[in-house]
Amino acid sequence: MISSGNMSRIFIILNILLTLINTGIAQEPRPASGILDEAGLFSDPGKAELAEILRRGLEDHALELYVATYRLVKGETIAERATGLRNAWAQSPFAVVLVYDESVDQISLVGTRDLVDFVSATQLGAVFQRAAAVANRHLAEEKAAGQRRDPAAMITRTVAALLSDHVLTERMSLPEPLRFSRPMVALLAAFILLASAAASLAWWFESRLHQNRRSQTRCSYFPTTQMPLRLGAPYSGGKGATIGE
Repeated sequence: MISSGNMSRIFIILNILLTLINTGIAQEPRPASGILDEAGLFSDPGKAELAEILRRGLEDHALELYVATYRLVKGETIAERATGLRNAWAQSPFAVVLVYDESVDQISLVGTRDLVDFVSATQLGAVFQRAAAVANRHLAEEKAAGQRRDPAAMITRTVAALLSDHVLTERMSLPEPLRFSRPMVALLAAFILLASAAASLAWWFESRLHQNRRSQTRCSYFPTTQMPLRLGAPYSGGKGATIGE
């Protein structure tokens, strides 16, 4: 928190809310760019720069980031407003909403429950604290240079600091998705067909080999016979045959 004479104070309110209770506020529709600038703080180039940072956060780290600015938050605290927007806008379990109230120069950061599956509540609080320090340094630099306060630049630097924090980037980074080109798919299909044909051929050879083995071990059993030599007539009433041994 910074004090500067007649200048307004900037309070970085850190809220890691681990419940999904709806606050009942009138919820604005989710902005396609991730930015709701009711206070009119951002120029078109500034909004485009911030939108690109938010897009990279989603693509590189699967982290949804939303920014909402108001001239005055009515009927609730900015933490409650941020919570309501998070509940209304978050499409994945991993999201952070930043709300800025120009009338009191306050920022509120609210994260989702599932972020704690990747970073502990203590670690996430430290991430928000480091982002707050970036905002404070920006304000100090503006004051030292005698420049007019630029809340849009301060918000952009705060969001960039969140996405460059090693705690979030190391734990939220996703592996590069595996992509298959058409030649790879064709090669994989050919391999599967060849493997299937080889398996069928091997089965056929095995069955034939098994059949041959069975035929080679087959035996026919006949009784042993002994027939003495007979002379004279075709049947002279000689000795009969002896069957068996």
